Amino acid sequence: MSRKILGIDICTHAVSAVLLKAGLRDAAVDSCMFLKLPENKDFHDALAEILPKITAHMDVDKASCMAAFPPERISYRNLKLPFKNRRKIRQVLPFELELLLPFAMQEMALSHLHLPADGDANILAAAVVRSELQGFTGLLAEHALDPASVSPAGCALAVQLAAVEGMPQDWLLLDISPQTGTLFITAGGNLRLIRAFPLSHGDLPAGKTIAAAVRRTVAAFEDRSATDFTPRQVLLTGSGLYDLNLEAELAERLDVPVSRADLLKRSAARFAGKPVDGWVSYQMDKALALAMAGAGMGKRELLNFRPRGAAQSRFWQQNRKPLTVTAALAAILLILLATQAVVKTRVLRQRLDHLDRQITTIFKATFPDVRRIVDPLQQMRVKLRDIDRGPLLSTGNPVRALEILNDISRRIPARIDVTFSRLVISSQAVQISAVTDTFNTVDEIKNRLIQSNTFEKVDITSANLDKSGKHVRFKLRLQFPQKS
Repeated sequence: MSRKILGIDICTHAVSAVLLKAGLRDAAVDSCMFLKLPENKDFHDALAEILPKITAHMDVDKASCMAAFPPERISYRNLKLPFKNRRKIRQVLPFELELLLPFAMQEMALSHLHLPADGDANILAAAVVRSELQGFTGLLAEHALDPASVSPAGCALAVQLAAVEGMPQDWLLLDISPQTGTLFITAGGNLRLIRAFPLSHGDLPAGKTIAAAVRRTVAAFEDRSATDFTPRQVLLTGSGLYDLNLEAELAERLDVPVSRADLLKRSAARFAGKPVDGWVSYQMDKALALAMAGAGMGKRELLNFRPRGAAQSRFWQQNRKPLTVTAALAAILLILLATQAVVKTRVLRQRLDHLDRQITTIFKATFPDVRRIVDPLQQMRVKLRDIDRGPLLSTGNPVRALEILNDISRRIPARIDVTFSRLVISSQAVQISAVTDTFNTVDEIKNRLIQSNTFEKVDITSANLDKSGKHVRFKLRLQFPQKS
């Protein structure tokens, strides 16, 4: 069964939304929307005007929501701590940021990424004013879009691109909007730094301003990390690109290959059928990355301003009924399995007791001289072994009972209709009482047994028709060789 994940990237000037339907093995883009926020309105009011259009035109019912907050409203800091324990990092982080932020820490919501490194732990921390975040998430919740995650816009795209096979270890992502730009530095295959910077005034961003901001940020990163950082590639995204050909200008100014991100071409996500109407890669990349992160693709951690407990609570509220039904069915199934096991055990125990009684009855009938019965099966095996080993003849070579029975059985073929009713073995002879169909069959049985080396002589002592006249009752005496 497929899940629906809505990635909604919210920036100061526009909103992009992508609905992804994810199954066990694939993820397909179902629909998308790009809407500019109304100008000359407060951000909160403008967003409140846009959200109903998204819920009205996209199938977001029961969809998980992954949201992005405008990056220029977030403060970013890189820290080093002498330990790597996540719980300790969360405890210490407010004190480390207290002197670096122009707000009281009780007014801030924090998130961080623990970056793998040798020695001290590297921390990428982000902080946002709590009241702004609460107003943002509350507004989304009013429109049935209560997000499971809130991260800086563009963060999910940087993380998803870093997980793409074949990506270089060191590269840059530039998110360009009409008035701001955000730079994401990935070094060693991990997101290391985020910086938002203003662009020149006007409708179109200036390549010169962008290149200068990139050079300053890279230089500061090198100084901070005390390493030489040479990006192998620069990827562009953001609704501020429009139709500008920034790639050539930035490639010349930065002396690095520059291209557009186009996450759909680089990832495992695909259109369900034909391309979705309104799809423009640089407008939809960030929202698609959020939806992919919600579907578990990329398997990398995001900066997230929503605590895990809140996400779990929302998940329970959204899925209470199906989870309750599933739990009830599971409980019924366990009860049925337990009942079946108990009944099956009881039936098997009854069968075992019945077989034990049968074995005991047969043993008593076969060996009436045995008074003390402890383990009838094992006692019967011992008795049969003794019989097999004990000689029946006092002369020359001993002949065992099992050998005699085997010899008689081999010499009378299965096609002969004969039923033995009595067999007596003594030291001199074997006496057989049996019933067969004709007198000729009696003669054939005699002639076959006389060929055995076990017997010296075979005599028919009696042969008569029974009362029905359809069967012949006969007796044979099979004499052992006698030594003088």
